[in-house]
Amino acid sequence: MKRTAFISTLLLICTSASGKVIFTDTSKSVVILDADKSSGISQVCILWDPLNAKMTYRPINTQNIRWYRFSADGAAYTEELTRDATIVDDVSELTITEGDCGYIVEDGNIREYIWVVDYRKYIPRFTSIDIMADNDCNSVNLDFAGNASAMTYHGITGRSYNIDRDFILKFDTLQYDELSDTYSVKHIEHRYASIESSIKVKAPLCDTEFRLSGDRFLEAWNMTESIVSPRYTASAVEAHTYAEQLSRYNSNEQKVDDTVLGGSAPVEIEFEATVSDAVIFTEWQISSDPEFESIDIRHNDRSFIHTFNDEGFTYARFVAGNSDGTCDYFSPVYEISIGASDIKCPNAFSPGNNDGVNDEWKVSYRSILNFDCRIFNRWGIEIARLKNPADGWDGRYKGKNVPSGVYYYIIDAEGADGKVYHLKGDINIIKSKSIY
Repeated sequence: MKRTAFISTLLLICTSASGKVIFTDTSKSVVILDADKSSGISQVCILWDPLNAKMTYRPINTQNIRWYRFSADGAAYTEELTRDATIVDDVSELTITEGDCGYIVEDGNIREYIWVVDYRKYIPRFTSIDIMADNDCNSVNLDFAGNASAMTYHGITGRSYNIDRDFILKFDTLQYDELSDTYSVKHIEHRYASIESSIKVKAPLCDTEFRLSGDRFLEAWNMTESIVSPRYTASAVEAHTYAEQLSRYNSNEQKVDDTVLGGSAPVEIEFEATVSDAVIFTEWQISSDPEFESIDIRHNDRSFIHTFNDEGFTYARFVAGNSDGTCDYFSPVYEISIGASDIKCPNAFSPGNNDGVNDEWKVSYRSILNFDCRIFNRWGIEIARLKNPADGWDGRYKGKNVPSGVYYYIIDAEGADGKVYHLKGDINIIKSKSIY
């Protein structure tokens, strides 16, 4: 039900399409609510004490004004009250003798339907709110003792409609903030039309108290009813994790999909986890088994860097738990794929051209862990040696460019997949600009 503006005077008006019903002689201001359109009711009016309050209506024709009252059974069963009403200065006035019922003012062929709520029957009483023992890692059950029952009105057909009393339960939890990479306190508010004896909420991630207050009608009358639970000790755990591959750029390394983790070994990945307050136990787990039935490597640090060398798939996840092991957290599984090894050797290049194109001899490689390349001239003299597959030969020997011609390489290497390479071949240098 939608709540309209509250009018803080002792003269309240329920407006309608064809006229106005005015409340006078009320002990407190009247709270006016819009009724559900399907109810046939024009307004729902909440009175602290409706007895002896007056409803007045200025009719179009004072000769045709009639008043009726109906109960929860609907407007088909009415009691005429016209004789109890008076007309003063062309205004019809009816003294209310009963609340929690509907009133009809009939002005010729026009009818206005108003439901009057006797709030005294619904005054909330909060005795206690306690934390129940049957909580789990996902939820907390609160035991409420008191009275915060449902408030209703009835439409012209007798159908019952709930009135939202807007009880408020406040407590704190934690929320992950991506910008600061931390968990910070978040204030939670749950609103209820009415309160049953048990309230269930998502388990907070920090120690907190539960404060229940309301309802909105007491608030409108500047009155309060509230209660606070004993302090709750958080047991639920949560974490935010990420895995980031440390980038490197080697122009001759065979590229892979950079949207996934892995590629050409060795692959360095940084793992990091941020945890909520109740977390005591933390562990990163690395396994070749996607189900983690066996764990190959364990890291208790929340942040670390690991190098992946083995060809194939490897899996990583983060596990967190509270002090007594009753609640735990498992992160998403990170899949790392290391590609099979490969070496391809060019047979020609043009050193000394200063154009940056094909001016250095480099192998094209993937997932090579050990590499030893020796380069010889035609007389068998070793003129260059490379220990890293990312390195290249610029066509120099003792600081000077070698002459054009044929040179020879011998490569001994080992891949991440265990493959051993023994490679030999020619290197043709063309367009060299100087000789030694």
